Amino acid sequence: MFDAVVGNLQRLRIAGKVSVPTDELAMRAVRGCINSRTGQWRRSKPADDDAALLWQLVKFHRGNGSLWGFPWFANEQLRDELDTLAVLLLGCRSSAADAWKRAIHG
Repeated sequence: MFDAVVGNLQRLRIAGKVSVPTDELAMRAVRGCINSRTGQWRRSKPADDDAALLWQLVKFHRGNGSLWGFPWFANEQLRDELDTLAVLLLGCRSSAADAWKRAIHG
């Protein structure tokens, strides 16, 4: 999983079109979101700030697009970087983005 994420982050860095986290930040945030006992995504938000932000962004993209839980007050650059990572982790699929697209375009 980590190799695929790092490879995709590298390709995005080369393209230079989006905010991309460092490999170190990405791996630390992902590790913080993984339950060490089960190896599965945590059910509850982690204590580490970077992992917690990634966890919230993944939850947002898996959801219906409700802006209630979106991390508005997080550092903008960090939020953009981890948002890119969240979308990569979800296989470039976002049910939230799809819901907003339907709402805007009908």
